[in-house]
Amino acid sequence: STDDLRPVDRLRDTWACEAIPQLIDMADKGDGFAKLRYANALWDLGNGAATTSSTREDAIQTAVRLWRSLLHRVPDISEPHKRTIAPHMSALNASTPEEYVKEYARRKLLEAKAKENA
Repeated sequence: STDDLRPVDRLRDTWACEAIPQLIDMADKGDGFAKLRYANALWDLGNGAATTSSTREDAIQTAVRLWRSLLHRVPDISEPHKRTIAPHMSALNASTPEEYVKEYARRKLLEAKAKENA
């Protein structure tokens, strides 16, 4: 489900690189916050030591594509996800959940670019 993102976090936290293809399949199906979380998980898993080179490339490209998509339009965010974001908005100087998602995506893209240039 793209509503309950705890399983995505668990897969990332346990370095379940074998889940990358399924995460890629689900990544575009949720709201803006779900896309952000899927992108973050794919980025982390794609950069894991146990990931094969082709899977790594797919994961990283999908993460970057998702982050870019969040910057190009105001992300649609469900009410439950807005409530999840609300306590964290000040960390990114965001006044709305949508601004939070966009700023988070922007920062992740800067991280990706820095890694690419390293």
